[in-house]
Parts: sequence; C-alpha cells; structure tokens
Amino acid sequence: MNLPPFRRLLPRLFALALLPCFPGRAAADEFDTLRQKWADMLTGGDRLVLADPRVASAITSITNTANSHWSSLDKSAGRTRLWSDAASTTDSSHVSTNFSRLRAMALAYATAGSTLQGNAALRADILGGLDWMYANRYNETKAIYDNWWDWEIGSPKLLVDAAVLMSADLSPAQLAAYMRAVEKFVPSATTPAAGGSSGTFTGANRMDKIYVVAIRGLLVKDAAKLRAARDAFSNLFLYVSSGDGFYVDGSFIQHNRHPYTGSYGAALMSAIAPVLALLNGPNADSAEGSTWRVTDPNLANIFRWIFESYEPVIYRGGMMAMLQGRAISRSGTSEHGLGHGLMLNFLRLSELAPEADRARIRALLRGWAESDTSRSFVSSAPLPLIAEVQQLLTDPAVTPRGELRGNFVFGSMDRIVHLGPGFGVGLSLSSSRIYTYESINAENLRGWHTGDGLLYLYNGDLPHYSDSYWPTVNPRRLPGTTVDATQTRANGSGQSTNPAFNWVGGVSLGRHGAAGMQLDGWNNTLTAKKSWFLFEHEIACLGSGITSTDNRPIETTVENRLLNTAGTGAFTVDGVAQPATLGWSAVLAEPRWAHLAGRTAGADIGYYFPAPGTLNALREARTGAWSEINSGGSTSPITRNYLTLWFSHGANPSNATYAYFLLPNRSAAETADFAASLTLTVLENSTSIQAVRHATLGITAANFWNDGRASVGGITVDRKASVVVQNDGAGRLDVAVADPTQANTGSITVELDLGATSLIEADAGVTVAQLTPTLRLVVSVAGARGKSLRARFATGQTKPVAALTNLSTRAYLASRDDTIIAGFVVGGAGTKRLLVRAVGPTLTAFGLTGVLANPRVAIVDGKGAVVAENDDWSSGTGAVELAGIFPIAGAFALAPGSRDAALVVSLPPGPYSAVVRTGDANDRGVALVELYDLAPGSSSRLVNLSTRAFSGPGEQSAIVGFGLGGTSPQPILVRASGPALSAFGVTGALADPQLRVANAAGVVLAQNDNWGSSVFAPEIAAAAVGVAAFPFAPASRDAATLPHLAPGTYTAVAAGNGATAGQTLIEVYLAP
Repeated sequence: MNLPPFRRLLPRLFALALLPCFPGRAAADEFDTLRQKWADMLTGGDRLVLADPRVASAITSITNTANSHWSSLDKSAGRTRLWSDAASTTDSSHVSTNFSRLRAMALAYATAGSTLQGNAALRADILGGLDWMYANRYNETKAIYDNWWDWEIGSPKLLVDAAVLMSADLSPAQLAAYMRAVEKFVPSATTPAAGGSSGTFTGANRMDKIYVVAIRGLLVKDAAKLRAARDAFSNLFLYVSSGDGFYVDGSFIQHNRHPYTGSYGAALMSAIAPVLALLNGPNADSAEGSTWRVTDPNLANIFRWIFESYEPVIYRGGMMAMLQGRAISRSGTSEHGLGHGLMLNFLRLSELAPEADRARIRALLRGWAESDTSRSFVSSAPLPLIAEVQQLLTDPAVTPRGELRGNFVFGSMDRIVHLGPGFGVGLSLSSSRIYTYESINAENLRGWHTGDGLLYLYNGDLPHYSDSYWPTVNPRRLPGTTVDATQTRANGSGQSTNPAFNWVGGVSLGRHGAAGMQLDGWNNTLTAKKSWFLFEHEIACLGSGITSTDNRPIETTVENRLLNTAGTGAFTVDGVAQPATLGWSAVLAEPRWAHLAGRTAGADIGYYFPAPGTLNALREARTGAWSEINSGGSTSPITRNYLTLWFSHGANPSNATYAYFLLPNRSAAETADFAASLTLTVLENSTSIQAVRHATLGITAANFWNDGRASVGGITVDRKASVVVQNDGAGRLDVAVADPTQANTGSITVELDLGATSLIEADAGVTVAQLTPTLRLVVSVAGARGKSLRARFATGQTKPVAALTNLSTRAYLASRDDTIIAGFVVGGAGTKRLLVRAVGPTLTAFGLTGVLANPRVAIVDGKGAVVAENDDWSSGTGAVELAGIFPIAGAFALAPGSRDAALVVSLPPGPYSAVVRTGDANDRGVALVELYDLAPGSSSRLVNLSTRAFSGPGEQSAIVGFGLGGTSPQPILVRASGPALSAFGVTGALADPQLRVANAAGVVLAQNDNWGSSVFAPEIAAAAVGVAAFPFAPASRDAATLPHLAPGTYTAVAAGNGATAGQTLIEVYLAP
C-alpha cells in the first residue's frame, strides 16, 4: 500500500476509527440503526459528560481544527479549489486532504458540546464542499491518477465518514452521487478499481476496503454490500505462510517482505476494531449485534494477535520503531503515539473478546498505561473513548499486568525482541527472506542500515527514539551495525532488496536467547558474522569474519545515544570521567568497561569489553531536518546531542572481530563490579562458531555457522544451528535449538557432554537418541520456519550444599552501653559446633589503634536466653583447649593472658546472636567479633549471618568478614540496613549506608548505595522474601546486593555516605 505524505497524521490511523459504540436514536430500520451507531462512534453521541474537563478539552480541539479548516476554505463563487494548499489536479494526496478537512468540519458540526454543532453556515459550506469535490475531483467518471491508494482507500474512507456525519442534511440525490463515486473506486473489498491497483487485496489494504464497503452499504441500505464486507473478513483472519498478513510466530508482513506490525498492522487493527464493533457489538435494536455480525470462528485469531504479535513489541506503551518501516521518517509519528493508538483499538476489541481474553487484554492495557511515563493514555483517547479509558484506569477489578519478561524470535520477519527487568531490546535484521528496509513515496530516504543488525535499547528514557532521533542521528553509525563507513549512498538506495544470506534468526529459551546474522553489505564486498546473546541483565555482542576488499573503512557501532539538552551526560571509562564538552573525541586504548549516564532515571548503560581493542568515542551535536529523510517533512533544522562509540576495523579488513557486552540500567559502580566478576565469558568468536558462557545462570549459548560437526562449551552439532543450553545444577537441564537458515529440510543432531537420567518434556520434532553417557538429540527442523524447539531433562544432580563457614565483624563500640550484635542462623539437622571470639587487645598486633580493651561475648538464643558467655578467654579451665582449636579453625592466636574473649559452643538449629559489650565502664574502641564453623561437613550449617554495629568514618566503618563453603558459586544476599532499623525502635541509625563486598584479594565484586536503584532490585527483593528477611521500602536508602560468589572468604563493608555515622545491620544470607 503506497501511503502519501499526508498519512503521517496519527488521527488518520487511530483517532478517527478507534471509537466506541453507544446506543443511538430510535431508527426506522437496521441500516438506520447502524448508521446512527457509527455516527455515535465518531462523535460520542449523547453520552458525553460535557462537564468533564478532558471531554471539554477534546471538544475544543475538534472545534478549533474545524474552525481552522473553515476559515481557510475558499468560499467564493466560481472557485477552482477548496484550499489553496491542496489544489493540485495531479497529486492524488490533495484529493484525500480535501476530504480529510471536510470530514473534520463535519465532525465538529455533529459533536455535542461543540460551538459549531448544528451551525447552519458551516453546514452549507460542508455540503457545498462535498458537492464541489464530487463535481470536480471525485466522481464515477474520473480516472485514477498518481497514487491508487488515495482513490481506493484514503478518500473513500473519509467520504463515507463525512456522509454519515452529515446524513440528516444530505439530500437523497447528494448521497446517491457521493456513493456512486465510492462504488466506482471501491467496487468490493477484494478487487481493485479499474485503472487502479492490481491483484488481490491483503492485510491492511483489505481491511481498509472492508471499512469502506461496510459503511457505504449501511448508507445506501445495501444488504449485499454488508454481507460482502462481513464475508471478506474471513480471509483476513487466516494466518499466512508467505506474503502479507499475520504469521503463527507473531510476525506481520506487508509489501511482501517488509516487517510492518507497527504501521500497516496498526492500520489494519484501527479498521478492524470499529467495524467489528459496528457489526458485532450491541446496538439500539439488538444486544447480540447486527444481522451482519461476523461469525467466522477464526475471528478469535484477532485476540491471539494482541497477545502474540503486539504484547512483546509494545514497550511500556510504545510501539517499537523497528516494526514501523518507513513510518519512522514521519515527524508526526512516534512510538508512543502509535502504541496508544493500538491500545485504544485493543480496548474496543476487548469488549468483543471471550471473558478470559477480555480480562487479560484489560490488564495489559492498564499495565502499559501506568508504566508509560512519557505520554498520558487518557490524553491520547479520542473524545468518545475518554470515559472508557478513565474507567479502565480506575477499575478495581483490573490488576495491571506486571513487566513482561522473555525472549521472542519472530523468524518470519527477522526481528528479535528481548525483555529484561527494566529494559527491552529490539534487533532489526534482514536476509534472503526479508528486505533490508523500505523507502517509497520519498520516505525513509536514509534507512540504509536499519535492517543491518540495528540494536534498539529501551529503558527509562521512553521518548528516546521519538525525540527527533531519525533526522539527526548519523545514519551510518546505528548501534549494532557493521557498515562500509564511507560508501556513497543515494537516498533510498538498496531499499526493498534482499541480502544473499539466509543464516539470520535466533533461538529462545524462555528468558534467554541467541540471535545471529550473516551480513551481506549492499553493493559492496562487506561480509561479517554477527551474534547477540541475550540474558536477563546482559547482552553479549560478537562479530567475526569482518571482511571487505573495497578499500574503504569498515566500522561497527557500539552506541549512538541521545544525550541531554546540554550534551553533558557523564561518560566514564575504567573509572575515569571523560570530558563532557560537545566536540570531544578520543581513541580509547583497550578499555575494560565504560558507563553512560542516561537522560533520566532508569536509563544508565554499562559497557564491557572482554577482548583488547581500540574504541572510538565522540560527543557531538548533530543538526538535521525531517525533510532530509522524508520529502514531505519540515525543512526546519533540529539539533540533538549524541554520544557515539565504535570500533574501526580499518580499510580492507580480513576476518576482523569485535566483542562487547551491553549492561542495561547498571550504574558505573555496578558496571565496574561486572568487569571484576567475569560471570559472562566469550568461549569462541570465530567464523565457524560464536559462543558465550554465563556462569551465574548456568547457560551456554552458541551460533554454529557451518554444516559439519563442530563443538564448543560442551555442545556438539552437525548442522548450522543456534543453541542455548541451561543446566541449573540442581537436576534440571533445558535445551533449545533452532535452524535460523530455515533451509534445512532434515534435522540437527545435538550432543551435550553431560548425560541425563530422563526426559521431562519435549516439543514435537525433538527425539532423544541417547541419554548417557552423553545426551544426544535429533531435532527435526523441516518446515519449522526458524521456530525454537525445546526439551527439558532430569540430570540426577543435586544442588551443591553451600554453607557460610565463618563470620567476622570489625566494629566500633562508643560506650559501655553500646553493643555489637552478630546474628546467625543454624540450619539443617543436628547440632552445630562453633568457635565464637570477641577480639580487642590482640588487634594491636595488626597495627590497629583505639581497640576495645576488655570485650565480653555472650551467645543468646531466639528467646533471649543466654546459652554461653565469656570474658577473658584464658582465665577459664578450657584455655588450653581453646588455644589448640584456634589454628584448626584458621583463626589467629590470642595472646596468653589477654582480655580478649572466646568460647566454643554446640547449638541446635535456630536463630542466635553473639552479643559483644565492654566489661569496663570507660572502655571504648574497635572490636572484632568472629564466628567459625568447627564442623563444616556436618548435617547442620550456617545459613545466615548478621551484625548490628556502629559504623562511622575511616577505621570506625563496620566490616563483616564471612566465608563461603561448598563446591560451586552461590547467590549471596548481603544487606546494610540503616533507615529500615527505625521501624524496630533502633535510634541513631545510619541514615545512608553504602555497601561493598570484596574478595580476599581486596577486589570489589559488588557495591550498592540505595538498593532500589540497583538493576537487581527485583531479584534482591525476591531473595529477601525467600530468606524471610524483613523488607526494605522501595525508595529507602538502605543498601543491598546479590552477588554470585565462589567458595572463599569475603568482606562486606558498610560506611556512611559522606562522614555520617550511626547503627547499621549487616546481613549475609545464602539466597534461594
């Protein structure tokens, strides 16, 4: 469907067609009933609450628009045009523009509350304008010129609406004339007009035709036309396997090979919703719908489209740009404008859905609306839907759907969507099946590389890609793309072309996935193999085989992000802040990590570079105009500021590579933590295999580029494939396999280096050839069209038992009334034998000054009873035994006769505290509280350690040391409470604790200030629930982190932000 420039207006797609149905006036017959219903759907009818400020504002807007068109209308006798700026007799868009303005005037004339309602002078000018259009521009004798769309879709849709709005004022002769013109250009919903388009109408075009045929049918009272419109739906409901329409994997294609879910798909939904409401919804004569209600059982597919085609690609109310095609070049189009238009359609369709679908649709609509901080859903609603939107957002029976998480492969349109906590990723690819991009009607003139692996990152900066991004961004440096940087490209060059390669697609395993694209540059020799591995908090991006012989520089863009209006967003590399002045550039030698502060909260981005390399950085202001990418756009200059990062592969590279990881929403400190943790590693980045290993998640993911036996990371395949394997280490193994080429007519054999005890479940097509000693699967991919095929196995493994093996706390006691409280929990069965010490004087041997002179320690159980205590360890009869235990436990010796305290105690499972005080009235200073597990292999274990102590600046910081036993990394919840303690009656709590966790070498592995700002906040909250820790308020200044730690010794340090001091509680838990 060729859209003229005027179709950039969102109201054409949505606000004029998404409108609700209300019972209308009593009518003479069913045609009149439906006509009145349609009029009420356009105006809101007599159910508008005129006192509602939002309703009043919408009516004012309708009135102002009409007045603007009316005032500029040529009303002179013998006029040769209606509007001077739409007078062409060769540009067909001017025909549609005239009808659009007449319809807008008719809408104000027919809308209750408008100051123009029923205005006689306006009525005369509307009718005069319609008559003039019939006589001079659009009648049954006219031949089609220019764009067929205006004649067969654009103009007739507007005309039939105007005729409905003015029906009480049209003479029979006028109505008959206008409808003859419509019949001439839209003889049916499935066939073109003479001299117009060719072929059978599909997708959005078909639905637009149904719209026209149905409304014309009710105007002229032609039952046959309404039956034809109804019957034409049936083909529309069917899933397609080629060409235009919806695919079973959620894809939507228009123009044969272009992904268009968010543009043509949106237009289709904008017509389906009101026409189905007209025919199937209740009316004044029948609660069951009209005589021509659609009864095809495949109508239910519409609701599947909402969930499978749209739910993953609307991010917090915004329709992802990678599915808008050339619409991204229209200044009037925005992600959230399109998204809200679709949401309004879905709201209308929810009234026709089965109850379960209706509830689910309303929940996701409310979730989108409430999470969209960039645009008000109520403000987006057209006049007749305002009340319905307000009702949705206040309905206590509707619980907003939470954040959608998962990995989605749309193999039929070469698009990948990945949704993590607080972020979303879109990958725009192309192949021998899907075109690179579309540029027709002089639109999207520089979309050259938008299908070459462009990576969209969505986060808290919701307007990012709609903030004049496309006319100002460097079109040769789009994030994720590898391009010939200086190749001469004409506007629109390479549009609607297919690259040569078919290895494009990916595999999904629930919340994780892998994607790949064999790049074939347009009209050059550039080739490359590009992979993306997508996890809950990280995206690993690899490139290999980057080769070109055109003697031009080749570049891979890591980032091209909008900055704030001053261009000063902080950019940090390896802990060093880079200059914030526009025009700054640098060649960064072998950076390990970088961080860019976002324009708003929840928009920070971390970057990690696993391999040595040189990174180019540029902070610049860029100026462009919409007219540079769309001939109908404004010529006014627009300036935006950018931070761009890229790898330069040089001229004529041969098998060059790159590797970088994106870390959405991480702070600079969290990015540094990731760089130190090495939880995600590259296994191979060659022309044969690209693979990574995520140790924390137990995932190995790999793309195999060639047929033939190949192995990496314990995975062996015999054909081209994309594979993700996850072993949770606790008895469950998941495997997902896909054929991204969609050309394999046989199978893929996958063999894993570990065995399984049994198959739990598997998709059709997965055959288990062998369980042990290695697991071998034969996956039939013939006809799978890139679908991910999955299997789950039991491995017989048990989760390694981990235990906290010791605790040491260094803290400051300010007075005799002060205490250090080290809490711990004994879990499992049987008693636990522990060594507990409170060290003061002996600390001087380690260079500490200001130590506590006479510490005392008592063990208190969960009921507050003291079960053991000690003051002066060597004064009792067990001193010799204690001295012998110290080296066995790995504790340093205490000086004989020192006033340090120590004891050995055996405790049954339960909660306990080691309470340390001073024994002297004037004593104050630093003390070290230690807890050692003397039987780490027993059936009982330490599962939680905590310390409440004073924390001040410098040596007065609270420091907790702990040991982790076991054989594999474990998630450990570490918290530093301050403000949260006030709820428990603690006074003088640390107002703003900062927490850091370091290993034995002093390397900081995790740190946090204000837990709710962490990218891991949802996981931290869930872990706290899992271990029964008291909750933190979402916006509190308490600190927490959730690192995965290998067996070893660690320290957790809690310090006040700045020079603050107070009581803090440091907790260490084995997380579930």
